[in-house]
Amino acid sequence: MGTVTALRREPEMTTGIMVRSFRDHHVPGLAKGSQRLYLRVLDEFAEAFGSRDLDPDEVATWFSARYGDRSASRWNTARSVLRSMAQWWAKQGWETGDPFSRISYRKDPAATDRALPESRVQEILGRRDLPLRERTLWTLLYESAARANEVLSLNIEDLDLGNHRARITGKGGAAETITWGQQSAIRLSRYLKGRTSGPVFLTERPANVPKHARDLSPDGRARLSYDRAREIFTTMTGHDLHQWRHSRLTHMAEAGINGPLLMAKSRHRNIGTLARYARPGIDALQRAEAEMERQ
Repeated sequence: MGTVTALRREPEMTTGIMVRSFRDHHVPGLAKGSQRLYLRVLDEFAEAFGSRDLDPDEVATWFSARYGDRSASRWNTARSVLRSMAQWWAKQGWETGDPFSRISYRKDPAATDRALPESRVQEILGRRDLPLRERTLWTLLYESAARANEVLSLNIEDLDLGNHRARITGKGGAAETITWGQQSAIRLSRYLKGRTSGPVFLTERPANVPKHARDLSPDGRARLSYDRAREIFTTMTGHDLHQWRHSRLTHMAEAGINGPLLMAKSRHRNIGTLARYARPGIDALQRAEAEMERQ
């Protein structure tokens, strides 16, 4: 067994009380669908560990028994809920370790390679319950078709807001440029609120561990990490963040954008690699066939 997680708490502060504290603080502000998801995961966890200490191996064994036969999306969503709770506990000074550290992220190649319907993308981006940071990040990721780690690495100094473009460091360290549309421009302006330096996408509170100066804003907040951004996306949408890039390139292909322009957008150097990303769906194929019959 792993080392029992050390808790800085009074003897009467049981795991069950800690779970309820997180639930009462965090869940009321969520959308209805997210509330149901959080409550189901938290209630199941509290039932299993409400009066027990939290050993990471025991928690992982329970989690595997509970979610092992579920889809990767369901597994990752439940994992995100529990990790969010651990992070909130740490901010209260109740937890010195991560009791969920043995629960790994589950990759599902079939899901991450699958583009979402354009209607689903617009449904997500139009949600009124999204925080401004997520609304801005997800819109920018979709419109730019950039990799999430590239966008999260952006500093404000890298942006050319007037021309809707930014300098990024691409795969292999190459200097490249991404572009975006009007919706991203509007949301970036609102989100930045006049900030002129530091990371574009920030954590909500000042960093509680030392960070490199490049990863800190003037007010002490840290750059939003890829792992955290992915967890939030999975929890709030049920999808994988990498699907965003696939979806944008597929939708551009379905709209008739030619190969050279798609390669410029995706920054792929091989048309075969691009073909794995930009795969028009059956609806687009039938629309094209119908258009040909009308000609």
